[in-house]
Amino acid sequence: MKKNIILVEDNLYFAETVIEVIEESTEFNVVHFENPRPALEFIKLNHRTVAGVISDLMMNGMDGVDFVSELRKADYGKNLSVFFLSGMDSGILWDLLLPYKVSGFLEKPVDFNHLLLMIKRNFSSHDHSDAA
Repeated sequence: MKKNIILVEDNLYFAETVIEVIEESTEFNVVHFENPRPALEFIKLNHRTVAGVISDLMMNGMDGVDFVSELRKADYGKNLSVFFLSGMDSGILWDLLLPYKVSGFLEKPVDFNHLLLMIKRNFSSHDHSDAA
């Protein structure tokens, strides 16, 4: 069974492009959410199938900081690889998100070769969980 990458992105056109690139170039499925709250619920219910998270930082309702903060509160989310996509300067973002153990940032416009390299280095396609 393929593992899932969770994509949280409110720009549908951009999300479609990211999904296409990842699914055509890797062995992962992409599960897309426009809003972080349903993504958190999906991860809670399906965490054994989740390889990692790629999220926009600036979104309506719940932003990326609140999203990763909530994710890190749960045992299953403490060590999950999380990458952010943002048009903001990554130096400022590192300081803001340092307490949340974020795996990395990609500045928009995204270099998709760099995105695929980050996925390859940080997201495991194998199930290392206990059979429960």
